[in-house]
Amino acid sequence: MTRYVDEDLHDAEFRECDLTGARLIGVVMQDAVIDGLITNLVVNSVEVTEYVEAELDRRHPVRVLIRSEDPADLRKAWRQLHAAGPPRSSESAVRPGSSAAA
Repeated sequence: MTRYVDEDLHDAEFRECDLTGARLIGVVMQDAVIDGLITNLVVNSVEVTEYVEAELDRRHPVRVLIRSEDPADLRKAWRQLHAAGPPRSSESAVRPGSSAAA
């Protein structure tokens, strides 16, 4: 395991990295953005994955349909996704406190 102690990683960006099992202890993390396949995320001793999943389902109800085993729900999800067009790239996401690139 690589260990970083008293390192300044201010404005660091990790892309397409496997951080499985990473532990951030005693860190300062402000205006952070985490985007990816995330499971079993614990923040200050609270497992938050279910909260995040519930909010994503609220924002994007088609996610619930996609997980269904009912063919009618899957067809409905396909129609909704097809009508929405191609997915937007996460590259267009703006970090809190920064401005969008022109």
